[in-house]
Amino acid sequence: MLASPTSLSMCLVSCLVISALGCTRSDSSGKPEAAEGDARPNATTPAGEDAPASGDANAAANAALKALSEATGDGKKAVSVDHRKLKALLPETLPGMKRSSAKSEKTGAVGFTVSFAEAEYDGEAGAGGDSKHVQIRMTDMSGTGGLQGIAAGWAMAEIDSESDDGHEKTTTYSGHKAIERYTKSSKHGEIQVLAGSRIMVEVSGNGVAMDDLKAALGKIDLGKVAAAQ
Repeated sequence: MLASPTSLSMCLVSCLVISALGCTRSDSSGKPEAAEGDARPNATTPAGEDAPASGDANAAANAALKALSEATGDGKKAVSVDHRKLKALLPETLPGMKRSSAKSEKTGAVGFTVSFAEAEYDGEAGAGGDSKHVQIRMTDMSGTGGLQGIAAGWAMAEIDSESDDGHEKTTTYSGHKAIERYTKSSKHGEIQVLAGSRIMVEVSGNGVAMDDLKAALGKIDLGKVAAAQ
């Protein structure tokens, strides 16, 4: 089961905060902790006076996050596309399937934002008695300052593996980098496409064949998705 876009956004932010805090670890004086066994007094704090407040670490963490956002975004403030525009790009129907629900949302924290839209589709049971279910999700992480590339590590790799029970491989759809995964025994698969190096389009399904997922992806105008602003 794929993590929700909201969870993904919060996970990325949490990792960044932890990383920043780790880089700014200090004692209550605001200076790096002394090496183990170093019992010398703090010469910068006069006797009888309290050490400076410990909020410096939080301020340093926020500064580090801001610097990271600017660095990964080429110094430009990136803004995620309006989630309603992504929702409008979701297909009303898929071949042999009807849309049962659709929703969209924009979330953010400490200066990073993520917009997403998703829809669920259901079809009649196939020859094997399995009900078909497909989910389409579009996630714009450009508001994270370039971290969409980190989230899609496969976009920078070449993968091609196959077994008796399925396959996983990187490929392209309409010129956009993508990855396919499919398991025959569970009839579960997914296709992820990084449209315009900005918006992640995910098509996943249960009780489906790989051709069903490709047909669902074919109902999405990836050019419009990549150009959404």
